[in-house]
Amino acid sequence: MSKIAIVGDFHLGVAPNNSLKFEVLFESQKRFFTETLIPVLTERGIDTIIFTGDLYDQRRRVDSKISQYVEGLFQNELKNFKCIVIQGNHDTYYKDDLAVTSLSNIWSKQNVTAITKITPMELKGVKFLFVPWLTTSMSESFVENVSKVAGKFKYVVGHFETMGFPFEAGSICTNGMNPEVLYNNFENTLSGHFHTESYKEVNGNSIHYVGTPFQLTFADANERKGFHILDVVTNEREFIENTSSCRFVKLKSRSDLEKYETLKNCFVEFEYKEGTPEDELYIVEKEAISKNPVSYKAYLKVIDRIEDINSDKTPEEVKIFEDMSVAIHSENMISMAMVFLEANPYDDPEMVIEVIEEIRASISG
Repeated sequence: MSKIAIVGDFHLGVAPNNSLKFEVLFESQKRFFTETLIPVLTERGIDTIIFTGDLYDQRRRVDSKISQYVEGLFQNELKNFKCIVIQGNHDTYYKDDLAVTSLSNIWSKQNVTAITKITPMELKGVKFLFVPWLTTSMSESFVENVSKVAGKFKYVVGHFETMGFPFEAGSICTNGMNPEVLYNNFENTLSGHFHTESYKEVNGNSIHYVGTPFQLTFADANERKGFHILDVVTNEREFIENTSSCRFVKLKSRSDLEKYETLKNCFVEFEYKEGTPEDELYIVEKEAISKNPVSYKAYLKVIDRIEDINSDKTPEEVKIFEDMSVAIHSENMISMAMVFLEANPYDDPEMVIEVIEEIRASISG
């Protein structure tokens, strides 16, 4: 059997300041294992799983229930699988040092190999290079020395931050590693870190961001989620959709509701335009709630309220306003933070992002 499973970022423990969302998403994440991943792999006889990083969501404090669940998961439900777990930035306590990691509670398990440093490995007779989250010094060293291993590995699997790829829907990464570093030295790159799946190929060499296995925020709305089965010999890839976990649904009109027979296990938002009659808002809310969502929230589209401001703006300035209006209400606040941080550099931008994530979790329904 030359096939293995590739699973993206989990972010177990997401939304710690919103008790409803925390519990619902946690149960949703557990269903992915019990109803999708493990049954599919067991049926097909696949015994190896690569987790591409960010097993946990909170870098500096891991909920004890989450920690206990993860330890039991790898010890019990996943005991018959060889698990390779890459250390992501959210699994790392310090911003620029991998020494302290939340993966320490599973790396002693016999079936777990925790990737906390750059590690060559052979799987199914094929050479892999595994790369954890790269600190500043590690990234510089990697770029400087990567040509020494060019062509020696069929696959490099990591938790890369690479320019030009979407980290969420509609938000492109503008910093990080130049993708040519990977294109020029590796035939096939697979990576976690970015939540939106994407694939690009240059001169026959590819970079594949595998995406998260389930939706985590409204930024993931309408995106397919799941995991990938990779044949390491032929490089064939099969996507297995996750239909067990929660979804985030954005409505823009009453007619959008007709697409859904039920909204069970869904977080729902209705984005309405200024001037929408009150009776229509009431009808949409009533019909949405009748479909049994986890939560429902309606909000006025902000961009409709700043059109006058945009009238004397350049196209670039208008785009910033539009991005920020989407960010405020779609939970894509990280996009807004990136815009702010580019104009106002801080010594520890990751801390700013974490604070914004906490604020977002506390105000979202």
